[in-house]
Amino acid sequence: MKINNLDELKAFVLLFQEKSYTKVAAKLKVSKAALSNKIRVLEENIQFSLFHRSTRIVTPTQEAEVFYSKALQILDLLKELELSYSAVKKMEGKIHITCSNSIAVSFLGKVITDFMQQFKDIQIQLTVTDSYLDLLENNIDLAIRIGNLPSSSLFGKKMGTNRLIFACSPNYLQTNTLPKTLSDLNEHKIAYLDIHEKIQFVKSKFKLNNLKCKRDLKTNYSNVINEYGLNGGGIIVRSFWDVKEYISQGKLIEIKLDDYLEDYGNIWLLTNNSRYENLRIKTLFQFILEKWKINNS
Repeated sequence: MKINNLDELKAFVLLFQEKSYTKVAAKLKVSKAALSNKIRVLEENIQFSLFHRSTRIVTPTQEAEVFYSKALQILDLLKELELSYSAVKKMEGKIHITCSNSIAVSFLGKVITDFMQQFKDIQIQLTVTDSYLDLLENNIDLAIRIGNLPSSSLFGKKMGTNRLIFACSPNYLQTNTLPKTLSDLNEHKIAYLDIHEKIQFVKSKFKLNNLKCKRDLKTNYSNVINEYGLNGGGIIVRSFWDVKEYISQGKLIEIKLDDYLEDYGNIWLLTNNSRYENLRIKTLFQFILEKWKINNS
């Protein structure tokens, strides 16, 4: 079996659906004789009959029933390929994104670079802030936010949970004992973001800021916390996704205690419902989701 011409396949699908040479010939803007010839050539190539010709009614053969479903799959795949190629050609314009500093540094910076290399006519404006900017008021297309379920006025997808962990550098443990319980933490210096101080431990319901450990660094800037931990300043509380690369490289060690902190909300990718229909915004939206999935699997 071989198929040399997709036009013949398209003619067969239409004829199978319409059951009328007249209607299909009109749709394809060819004569009925030309249409009949397309079907005949296709039958010769696939080596079985597709339609009974004993009456004026076009009746598919049993083989045609099976062949139709396969032919439809082929044409659908072709249409999808054509649309994807067309989408690439139309991918141009500016996309305005906002996210926190930690997301920008550890994840989004590389993602948008990869995206712009793939789509040469795209321009990205990235606004880095830990504040929640109004998307409409600030003309923002996409936002990555950490926290609770976003407003129902926005279209959003959950990227993952914001799991908080304790970590320290191997150098720190050369002069300090690895803590195993909450009470052990009181013998250590600890650093965490101001926004995390009221987070509770799951089992004891004890709050992070109720620990009696020394907190000699206070900041709302996550990168400073990371550097504090990497340089052996003390134990840090950080989002796992933000320090997992340091852990995999052996620069930080995750500390497992007899209790653990609640998740600090979830990580959301957001846009306005109307903007999601824009090709370039929808494409980047899906691109970010896929990259996050790969990086955090």
